Amino acid sequence: MDDPYFSSISFKNILKAKLFDVEEVTFVKQNGEKYVHHIARRMPTVTVIPLTPENEIIFISQYRYLFKKNNLELVAGFIDKNETPLKAAKRELKEETGITASQWEQLLVADMNASVMVSQNTIFLAKGLETGEPKPDKDEIITTCRLKIDDALQKVFTGQITTTESIIGVLLVETLLKNRIV
Repeated sequence: MDDPYFSSISFKNILKAKLFDVEEVTFVKQNGEKYVHHIARRMPTVTVIPLTPENEIIFISQYRYLFKKNNLELVAGFIDKNETPLKAAKRELKEETGITASQWEQLLVADMNASVMVSQNTIFLAKGLETGEPKPDKDEIITTCRLKIDDALQKVFTGQITTTESIIGVLLVETLLKNRIV
């Protein structure tokens, strides 16, 4: 291996779960020192920003048992095996809110972490919205709400919207609207 910092790197899978894997990585520095690190690799995800003609964002409020509270967040979910990010975004929007969209734009692909957790999230803007009947997963308790961009920004800055992808989404849409790009 031709690496200026490490003489070798080895990987060993120590946990395989449905949505993530954990690997043990052993680095050997050029001076012979060993360093062991653990990395969790999460399946890729999508986030959807449903934007109404009145420039309101449709959010979901979902109970998160890990936090023992309802989170106000954008529609998001995992990309299934053999599924494109766009197909996953359309599926998640329909399942969680009942909404379908006629216009889709991929805004960005974000690396959610760079150290212990490896995760990639593709963020989409959805417009031309049509309401329908939601079909959330059995373990999901979801309600929807619409927020004007200024109200969504206030909730970001007051800590009422806390998920990384939702914060990024709100800031993206605010920037796009301010610059009249959407």
